[in-house]
Amino acid sequence: METPKNIHQIVFETLEDILLMPKSKINLTDRLMRDLHMHTDDATFDFAMGLQKKLNIKVPVEAWKNVYTVQDAINVLEQYRDCLL
Repeated sequence: METPKNIHQIVFETLEDILLMPKSKINLTDRLMRDLHMHTDDATFDFAMGLQKKLNIKVPVEAWKNVYTVQDAINVLEQYRDCLL
């Protein structure tokens, strides 16, 4: 099972891969769509589903609806980290 530090690292690495942006330029307070210019398809398929697969956890769709920032994503993944796929 991933620790919160690993979840944080994996979220930043995933964003770096999707956005082709160095993780040093990504902040916890950045809004995925507005600040990082993530497209809806990227947010759904590459980001949300990719993170769940990498972390081997299942986050309900309803929980993702309240994710706006990088920190929100980390929080929801930490909340559901015990819900294995």
